[in-house]
Amino acid sequence: MENDKQEYINEETQSDIKQLYKHAEIANQEMSIIKVDIAGIKGDLEWLKKAFWLIASASIGSLITGLLSLLWK
Repeated sequence: MENDKQEYINEETQSDIKQLYKHAEIANQEMSIIKVDIAGIKGDLEWLKKAFWLIASASIGSLITGLLSLLWK
């Protein structure tokens, strides 16, 4: 009787382990898809970096020009 209980516990544990491996495999597949999607988004944001530096440099340039014009008047 005790041996039957242990065998049942072992079978349940084995089925749980198999199920966990299946879940881990699915999670790994989904993570690889997410990595590819994030790489695409990262590439799409390059224009934003360029626009930021363009606007920032123009703003700093106009600020310096404004300060210099105030000093020379």
